[in-house]
Amino acid sequence: AAFVNDLLSSINSLDRLISVNIVPLCNNGANACAKSNQLLLGQWPSICDKLHVIKGDLQTISVDGGSKEEMMWVINTIAVMRGPMVPPKFDQKWGKLSSTLKYLLKKQ
Repeated sequence: AAFVNDLLSSINSLDRLISVNIVPLCNNGANACAKSNQLLLGQWPSICDKLHVIKGDLQTISVDGGSKEEMMWVINTIAVMRGPMVPPKFDQKWGKLSSTLKYLLKKQ
């Protein structure tokens, strides 16, 4: 239980780091901004490292049934998201990942 609580704490910490570093994408410097957001690149290496740690921790958790497929989706998605550049629509992908992770971990 302590391990799961620590993992949830890591996820919440990453949620906060991502939310304070998301900025609206603006077109041509105009005041009107697009509906999508972008993660500030300066924080990407730190976020990428945290994703790596969370992925490693998730690989040690034993899950059963349908939750196993969801957990594999989460782990594979994290693996695909990590890289030298911020993936497109990262904020949306992380939002879905984060909520799925919290749901799965609270079932543990």
